[in-house]
This record gives sequence, C-alpha cells and structure tokens, in this order.
Amino acid sequence: MGLIHKKIRLAGQSIAAIIAVSCFILILYSITWGRYNYKTELVSICFPQLPPAFQNFRIVQLSDLHLGSSSTHYKGIPQLVEKVNALRPDVILFTGDMVNNFASEITPWIGILNKMNARYGKFAVTGNHDYGNYTHWESPADKARNYTDFLQHMKAAGFHLLNNAHYPLITGKDTIYIAGVENWGNPPFPRYGKLQKALEGVRDHFTVLMSHDPSHWRAQILDYNIPLTLSGHTHAMQLGIEIGNIKWSPSQYIYPEYDGLYEDNHRYLHVSRGQGYLGFPGRIGLRPAISVIILTNNCNER
Repeated sequence: MGLIHKKIRLAGQSIAAIIAVSCFILILYSITWGRYNYKTELVSICFPQLPPAFQNFRIVQLSDLHLGSSSTHYKGIPQLVEKVNALRPDVILFTGDMVNNFASEITPWIGILNKMNARYGKFAVTGNHDYGNYTHWESPADKARNYTDFLQHMKAAGFHLLNNAHYPLITGKDTIYIAGVENWGNPPFPRYGKLQKALEGVRDHFTVLMSHDPSHWRAQILDYNIPLTLSGHTHAMQLGIEIGNIKWSPSQYIYPEYDGLYEDNHRYLHVSRGQGYLGFPGRIGLRPAISVIILTNNCNER
C-alpha cells in the first residue's frame, strides 16, 4: 500500500506542476504578445430595410483602447492601425474609453491614430473613462480643461465625436445615419447620454447607434426603432474561453450582453470586447478583437 500511495502522491505532484507551468505560460503570453494578438471577427447582419447603395457596407468597430495603460513604446497601437487599414473599412466606429483618465494619454498616439483611415471617416463616442471621473482634480476647472483637451485630441487624431448627435452617410440617392450618445450606464457609471436628442430627425432612416455601455440597450434603446447598436465597455473582463459553441466569461454575470452579437425582435446589439486593457495588463483566453460588421439586405440568401 505504501508504494501505491507514493505513486499517487508523485502523480499528483506531477499534475500540479504541469498545471502551474501551464498557468505561468498562459499568463506570460497574455501580458506579452497576447495583448496585441488581434483577432479579426467578421459579423454579417441582414436588414431588409437597408438602402441598396449600402449593400455589403463594412463597419470596423473598435473600442476601449485605454491608452493610459500603454507605454509610448507599446507595439499594439501601430499594429492595430496597420490591421484596420488592411481591412479597407467603409467607416470606423469607436465606442468609447480612448483613455483611462487624462487627455494627455492620447498625445503620443495622435499621429499614428491619424493614419487609420476609412472611406466615410472615423466616428466615436465617449466612454465612462473619457471624462476624467476616476482621479482627483485640484479644481472643477482643471477637470473641464482636461475634457476640452480630450475632445481636441480626438479631433486631431481624425475622429468625429458624436456625443448625443448624428451624422449622415450618403451614397448616390441613399442615406444612412451614424448616431452616438455620451456614456449611459447603470450606477455608479454616469448617465450623460441623451438618446432622444441623438435621434432627433432620423427616426425614419436606417441608423447605426453607438453607445458605450451595453446596459443602455435593454434599458432604453430597444424602445426605439434602432436596427443596430454598437457598444463596448465590458472588455469581457479580459478573461474567458471561446471553444466552438462554448463561450464563457465572468463578465456575463454582470452584463447579459458582454461580447459579440445579440438580437431582440430583429434589432441587434454588437458588443466589442475591445483592443486595450485596464488594470491587468493582458487578456487571458479571449484575444483582443477587431470587429468587421458587414451590412447586407439579401436576407433570402441566408
């Protein structure tokens, strides 16, 4: 019996060592190359009401870069710009949290981000981190100045901010609208978004809405006839698994819609798990994703 117990103990020690080494390698990968090993995800969505001129319209959705988490030598941002440009998007939509707290976090990257291009341009909304709410300011004027600088830096990087506003995209005789709201989330996250204002005058048109926090979708957006909403915010908690039809992340216990495409009565929400990171400097299991959303009206082919 003693020999059997010894063999069991040695086997247990070997298994524990394998698990420990595997976890070490996984974490090491996640905080090095894994931080910017971007996965390109193609998502095709059919809308019968999509204007004909926008058939196969390509949206690249980006989100949650959190530039304050990256050193100025971080390889991930130049590689992201290169990959996005290679996709030849019609439009680039950024769904919030460009920074952690400070407008100056964008400054080293303005020139690089400005090289990221799309046929119809780049549009963005603010996320909860973009307001500077998570730091101590000497005065309200300092915080306001930081936000003004943030808006100016986003413009310098080539982004058109749609904070409670909309913008027409026109091809021939057809038009769709890109609309965006400021951050709207469940407490303690701020609710600056004014959905009615953002949609004023466009409710009879095909509209793609950007709203940083996916909680907004069920709380308000589904009450409006919005075919497609794009969100970010969750990061899928930078942790999870996706193997075939098996998909799990601790984020799902807080956000029912935390990553990927969701549908309710022919209205869609796409949540990006983002390309950056906050806190833990990496991603375990779920790679940072670049989402390519293709709009189509050929529903009979599906």
